Amino acid sequence: MTRHIPKSDNTISINNHLYYKHINLLFSITIMANENQNQIKIEIPKEELQGRYANMAMIAHGPNDFFIDMILRGPNMPQARVQSRIIMAPQHAKELMLALQDNIHRYEQNFGEIKINRPAGGNSNIMDFPLPKGQA
Repeated sequence: MTRHIPKSDNTISINNHLYYKHINLLFSITIMANENQNQIKIEIPKEELQGRYANMAMIAHGPNDFFIDMILRGPNMPQARVQSRIIMAPQHAKELMLALQDNIHRYEQNFGEIKINRPAGGNSNIMDFPLPKGQA
């Protein structure tokens, strides 16, 4: 359970999370009711605020790590570019999966079911987000 942090001129709210503004950084402050949890401040450099778009992902793993490559694939392009590579421990990968499941569930409650089109027999390690056909 998260305690309420009062909103002020030095804070902004994004997706129900409160962030404190600082010159080039945003600090996310979460105070947990459970005293076993520590307060965490997360810095987001200004150049990272825009984010990176990906319409394809590849996931691989070894015994100690998961590798998640977020890829941008353009229409009619023979080559795609990795936008970001995330490497995490198996426990963190599972926590990410659970957090995504929770967020997708809440999203679908608000906006309706997300429909996906997966080709039969496709590789489950590659998530290809098909691009819509262009119109002239």
